[in-house]
Amino acid sequence: MATGESTAFWLRYAKHPTTAISKARRAAITVTTVKAEDPGSALQGASPAAVAVGKMRVDVQLFGTDPAAIRALQAEATANLVLGYVGDAAANEKHTLKNVRFHTFLGQIELPDPDNAGGTIAVWGIAGTCVAAYADTLALAWITATDT
Repeated sequence: MATGESTAFWLRYAKHPTTAISKARRAAITVTTVKAEDPGSALQGASPAAVAVGKMRVDVQLFGTDPAAIRALQAEATANLVLGYVGDAAANEKHTLKNVRFHTFLGQIELPDPDNAGGTIAVWGIAGTCVAAYADTLALAWITATDT
């Protein structure tokens, strides 16, 4: 996945870290990079003189139909978030996001209902960020594996 892209998942379950999150329905994971640019002299033109790529950032948005369960995550300590979903060829897969800290309650939105063609469901969302160590790579901050 390229930097700045987001992948959305319909969930079988979500846990933070081992406690199930009631009625979790969907998650979206976004990977970006924190960077700094040296603009250089005005004579150089439109491109920067140097681009220093710093740390990567992994953000997650989690949506569910139980607003109390979603809001409660904001008070939780930093912990791994495990997302179980149905992957390719109907295989059970899971994503583990390292050290997620939920920080922003997103409120209510409407999402297409995967169980009802054409209908929508009301869900509540919360945003979080992986608090990864400086040396962590994307593969260490976001682990994908098969699930039983």
